[in-house]
Amino acid sequence: MNASKKQTFINYMARALTRACFSALLLGATVLLSSCAGPMNPFGSDTLSLINDRDDFENLQAFTKILDEHINFDNVGTSTIGIEFFPKKQNRHSIYDLYVKINSTRGKLNPDNIVIFWNGKNVTSSFKHNNKVIFQDEKNIIYKINRLSLPARLTTDIKVGYQYRGEIRSLYRYEEPSCRQASKEKIKISSTDPFNVKDSFIELVEKEANKEKTNPSMLLGLIAQESGFNYRSVSSAKAIGLTQVTDAASQHVIKKHDKWKVDKRIEKLPYGVVKFLVRTGKINYKNDWRLNKKKSVIGGLEYINYLKKYWRGNFDLIQKSYPKIKTVRSFEKSQLFTDLILASYNSGPFRVKSQLIKLSTNWRQSDRLKEAKNYINKVNSYCYHFSQNQEQGEIHEDQAVNL
Repeated sequence: MNASKKQTFINYMARALTRACFSALLLGATVLLSSCAGPMNPFGSDTLSLINDRDDFENLQAFTKILDEHINFDNVGTSTIGIEFFPKKQNRHSIYDLYVKINSTRGKLNPDNIVIFWNGKNVTSSFKHNNKVIFQDEKNIIYKINRLSLPARLTTDIKVGYQYRGEIRSLYRYEEPSCRQASKEKIKISSTDPFNVKDSFIELVEKEANKEKTNPSMLLGLIAQESGFNYRSVSSAKAIGLTQVTDAASQHVIKKHDKWKVDKRIEKLPYGVVKFLVRTGKINYKNDWRLNKKKSVIGGLEYINYLKKYWRGNFDLIQKSYPKIKTVRSFEKSQLFTDLILASYNSGPFRVKSQLIKLSTNWRQSDRLKEAKNYINKVNSYCYHFSQNQEQGEIHEDQAVNL
């Protein structure tokens, strides 16, 4: 190689090495900058909170224990500091705006004394950095959290408190949405947001659910999660219709409704073929009851009734894990009863029972019930919010402006 070619080769290699080094530096900077965001919480990045926020407040451990052990309590501490949430309970099925109002009946509020905890971690700096005060006077502070997302598959424990000189004076829990499978009073549906559902169908659900002494809001929540109110919905497990009843569950339904037709092709054909036949109307309400809107509602309720009987029959097992539940009647009124019914509707009662035997009160955390946990949280959320005031978004704005 002559001197000229050698020099050209050296220059080429130098340029290539420079480009490679620059690319590596750029990639490293990108990774570094992206990692600065750090782990996330519902209110933003954890980074600021990891640096700035403390967890050694006096009373914090004791107050947290009281709230965690007494599910009926939503607050603990001094009565002079009040904290309200709008909407009052978490929304686990859609993105929404949350308002947090802190008020004092004695003395001036200091915004620096407000603390926020998520799943046991202090995330105050993250919360305050990403969410601004929209109203403040001496005795009231209101934060607005825009587009809050609380995915149903995740554990979301949110507590808001007020501290003074390193001592928690008041601590409030932002409650998860609740739903009871039955109610003494007839429940009226106020909203089906984000779904646009005809009043005639809501009236049908209310009528049929009340006949069976089942909460119509829970049934609507179940339909929302199962099919999104699409009466031709077909799942990969070949569950059909509004209430997504499988062939196995259908056997419990047609014991009572023995004149209802079941299309035998559904069990034999692959999922894709069944979905095509339903979508094109080749399989329809004339040859399978699950594609009839009214029968789907009634059939879903009949299967829910079967699950109620199933868990009443396993009351001895319930008492082993939950000794505080003394009677079948108190069991039926509990959130636990609703959650077991919903988990069983989603994953089958025998699988749920096996995990209750294996894990006791931690059955919801089972790896075999991950889908059921997400299902429970979403249906409970739909159920709770469907029965709330449909104008609640506007009410929240009024709360913020007209203190």
